[in-house]
Amino acid sequence: MNINLRICSCQREKLNLWEKFSENLKDLLNKEVKLSIFKKFPQDLEEIDLFYASFSLSLHLIEKNYSPIAKFKDKIDHYLAISKKPFLEIKKEEKIIIITVNRAIFYVLLFYLALKFDFNFSKIQVILKDSYEEIEAEILNDKGDLYILPELRAKPYLDRFPYIEKFPFPITHYFMLSSESPLFNEIKTSLFSINKNIIKTLDFEEIEEVNIWEENLIKFFSHISKCFPQLIEKATILDTFLNAPFFGIAIYHKTFLYVNSYFCELLGYTPEELKNLAPWEILYYEEDRERVKKIAERRLKGEYFFSPYLPVALKAKDGRKIETLLFTSTIFYQNKYCGFVVGVDVSELKKLQKFLNLLRHVNQILITCNYEEEIYKNILPVIYETLELKAVWISDERGEIFYSYPEDFRPSKNLIISTTEKSVQTLNINSYSLGIVPLIKEGNIIATLNLLSSEKGFFSKDILSLLTELQKDLNFALKKVDLIEKDLILSKLAEKAEELTIIADEKGRIEYINPIGEEILGFKKEELSEKNC
Repeated sequence: MNINLRICSCQREKLNLWEKFSENLKDLLNKEVKLSIFKKFPQDLEEIDLFYASFSLSLHLIEKNYSPIAKFKDKIDHYLAISKKPFLEIKKEEKIIIITVNRAIFYVLLFYLALKFDFNFSKIQVILKDSYEEIEAEILNDKGDLYILPELRAKPYLDRFPYIEKFPFPITHYFMLSSESPLFNEIKTSLFSINKNIIKTLDFEEIEEVNIWEENLIKFFSHISKCFPQLIEKATILDTFLNAPFFGIAIYHKTFLYVNSYFCELLGYTPEELKNLAPWEILYYEEDRERVKKIAERRLKGEYFFSPYLPVALKAKDGRKIETLLFTSTIFYQNKYCGFVVGVDVSELKKLQKFLNLLRHVNQILITCNYEEEIYKNILPVIYETLELKAVWISDERGEIFYSYPEDFRPSKNLIISTTEKSVQTLNINSYSLGIVPLIKEGNIIATLNLLSSEKGFFSKDILSLLTELQKDLNFALKKVDLIEKDLILSKLAEKAEELTIIADEKGRIEYINPIGEEILGFKKEELSEKNC
């Protein structure tokens, strides 16, 4: 049976001395020893009996059921973090680019840096390389804010980097032996019998055993190093979620304990103001307040349950109603049971739905209207109720009101706007929003439809396009009723005329004959409708 011995790449320059080491081990074991150098991660971690591995590689080998059995006495390694900027300045960057090799230990080192210099985990962007040579290429191209390297690897580049952090925990290389090796005890015993002169040619004093405390420490570092990549990933996801400009995030106990910036912006409160409010105090409707009180009581007692996608109206500091969809759950936060809230503002979506419903209703009304007055009287209540407005009215170019809803509503002077502009306009006046829709017939403004909302900013850009659509529908209806009125007038004139009047289609089929025509021709209207001219 052959023994495979693989040594760390840092020993490449001493390969001929390690060949003597392997020959000595071969003699002690009376087995063939095949020596190789570690080159590629993670491929070169496979099918090897004995490793002389760095502390970093040892963490990976622990996962593969290797045991640290020995080390060279007084062999100490250090790692460095190097940068061209002060570390306290790096923390101010929007993104902190850290370049290092893809090894478990570097997450432990990274965690130390983050704690010491108060780096925000969500800002950290780790670029992992497969080899130290790749990191050195990145250094030459100045690709990172900070690099983490073994001290030996970093030495050629230290003159480029004025800011150096030496990690305060010394580590070493270990002989890692596969626990599944049938020659485990023989190999371990033989290591301590290696010729001391050979060891000294490698610049080491002697080989010593790894105590149980050190073995457990390596295992501990191996386990916790798995957590740090997940921690950074989750911190990045969480930060993106908390700072998204469309999610309101809040945590409450008896009052709010945490609110993100969007939640404050949405409601118009400061974080300090919200921390003095109970969650039900920001609800718009009283019936919602009573319901949420009961839900909060259950959560604060430690009952875990989800409430997905509840449509709830919130009340802003200035009294505005904000339509939201809320997702809520129970969490344990700051050593107590709390409610967790994610809210999405759907006010704009609801307004769009209301306007689409309005256009449908208005079109149905316009189909049946035959007079201009009928249009105004029928559409005003529908517009008022569908959009939940403060008031709606029709006025002339001087601002004089023809029709209004509610019927007793009269706008204050600052809400009466006269305009010669034919396109739709929207204004914010004090706490009100005003939509102005000119009604046009034969190219002239004949009246103005005014829509008043008590919600400031109610008529947004998206709503403006729907108001324009409403204007087109109304203008078309006005044109239609104008034609109807003209037809009625012509019909009445024809009825009273003393001359023969016949109207036919393009194929000559008679569609109309006036009474005097019936007398002259001696036929009834019904009989002539089957004839051609």
